[in-house]
Amino acid sequence: MLMDGALERIATARGCMERKETAEKARLLNRAVSIIGELRNCLDANAGGQIAANLGELYDYMCRTLLKANADNTVKQLDEVSHLLREIRDAWVMIPADARNSARSAK
Repeated sequence: MLMDGALERIATARGCMERKETAEKARLLNRAVSIIGELRNCLDANAGGQIAANLGELYDYMCRTLLKANADNTVKQLDEVSHLLREIRDAWVMIPADARNSARSAK
């Protein structure tokens, strides 16, 4: 759900960028950065090991890229982050539900 929320805000911010709605674009991108930051904070380095570390670095990269996209008004960077988030989301969805639930309850 968090990933979907971030993707939705990035898509809406993309439209704001195209319509030159600067304040709303900034608000939406800041919210997307917060959501991705929360995803990073939910990672369990002990249980996730190198995968969690790699995801943490990727989430950090996404946040920096969104902030740069906001400052530079660059749609291409928004698209890059959306693509990366969709890849992670699609991989998560492919994990069987019982495995996802046990991963969540292990925290």
